[in-house]
Order: sequence, then C-alpha cells, then structure tokens
Amino acid sequence: MQIQTDLVDGKVVITLSGRPEPGLDDDLKAAVDRLLDDGHREFVVNLNRAMHIDSAALGAIIRAYTHVSRSGGTLELEGLGQRIREIIGRSGLMPLFEPGASIEPFLDPLNPRLGEGYRKAAVAAVGMMLIVVVVAMIVWTLR
Repeated sequence: MQIQTDLVDGKVVITLSGRPEPGLDDDLKAAVDRLLDDGHREFVVNLNRAMHIDSAALGAIIRAYTHVSRSGGTLELEGLGQRIREIIGRSGLMPLFEPGASIEPFLDPLNPRLGEGYRKAAVAAVGMMLIVVVVAMIVWTLR
C-alpha cells in the first residue's frame, strides 16, 4: 500500500491506496511517529483508495490508532467501502474508531464498547491457552 499524508483543516489525512504489502506496519508507524513529533494530534486514515485490507493492514491501523491515542491524539477512519467496513466490523473493533472513543492500555474483553467480535476472540484465546496447558500436562505426565 502506498501512504500519502496531507494536512486538511488542521487534521493529518493519511491516505492508504492499493493493496496491502509487507512493511506497511513499519511505514505507517514511521509516518505517524514523524507527524506526532511535528506536533500533530488529529489524524484521519482514508481508505477510499484501498483495494483491499487484510489482517496485517488492519493490525497496522490498530497499532497506529493505539500509538496516536496514547500520545493524546485521535485517529478516525473515513472512506470505508462496504467490503472494508464489513472486515473491520467483523473484527469487533469498529467502535474504537467512532468519535470520542479511546483505548485503554489493556483492553477489557467484558467492555461492551468493544463489541461481540472482540469478546469472542478473547474467549477463544483463553480456550486455546487452556488446551495448551492441558496438552503440556499430559505430555509431562507421560514422560
């Protein structure tokens, strides 16, 4: 994905275009770091030129959101096509990008603002950890 930054009405608009590529996370982080160092605190990620968004691209956007919000800023999404809106919606993270949303240092899976998708992911992660512990105990016992 190509990253283009523009200043519009006091907000930094970061336009992501094309298809996700390796290195997007590092490139986006570097761009956001530079802009934060320049004193900018209001960001908009425009996805209307993005052909697709995958889990790596979504992760890069979430990490940028976390970094901006922990620096006292805001990051919003715009230009979401139907497909991209569905992908982000299924992740359960869309409420984070609504005006006035914030992110805590440790996300609470019981927080109703995070949506059902996040709660399901948290429950699945705990379930996987329990399976790993049980398998490890069985292997250790069979030694």
